[in-house]
Amino acid sequence: MPLCRSFGALALAVTALVPLGTSLGESAALARGLGTSRPPAIRDGEHVRVKGTQFVLGERPFHFVGANVSVMHGEGSRLGTLSTLDAAARDGLAVVRVWAFGEAPEDSPDWRKLDAFRLGPRGWLEESFQHLDRVLAAARERNLRVILVLGNRWSAYGGVPEYLRWAGLPVKGAEATEDAGAGGICLYGGATGSFPIDPALASGLPGRIRLTLHLTSR
Repeated sequence: MPLCRSFGALALAVTALVPLGTSLGESAALARGLGTSRPPAIRDGEHVRVKGTQFVLGERPFHFVGANVSVMHGEGSRLGTLSTLDAAARDGLAVVRVWAFGEAPEDSPDWRKLDAFRLGPRGWLEESFQHLDRVLAAARERNLRVILVLGNRWSAYGGVPEYLRWAGLPVKGAEATEDAGAGGICLYGGATGSFPIDPALASGLPGRIRLTLHLTSR
């Protein structure tokens, strides 16, 4: 049996379930009805943790409504960062989910620099990390907690297929969606794709995660 892990778990991706057709304002009201209020000021070192089957903040259950926010990929999204986060705060959201990933070939055109954190295996894009730092600071100012998505299966922004190409490994399908074989990782907890555990990948996604976790604010 292959070793299977949830690739999405690397991002700590969380979805708040609300009725279809519910507006963001109504969703926020629903969350408040579950025992929350407009997000309080975030204190240093105060992180949401897991206790049993619940999210907790301190010793209190943490219920929230959150949303994906487009603040990283493309010039328009980056220029609109503050207005996007302002809108999330006005709607009473407590959590935003930010895509902190993007991989592209070394010979990519200049515009790809606004879609990526990395051009080729060694081409780290400092400006993307600096912008991520600005996003985190702006979210903190608005009392928004952030879920960082550190990797992606899909090929639109590089993802697993690009890591496989850098390692000289075959890409089976546009999204590397063949079933995992021996030594593979099943993406999203199911046999929907393979991301081999291979020494050639040692500086790939793990290196990317380490670099983000040790990012120092400037």
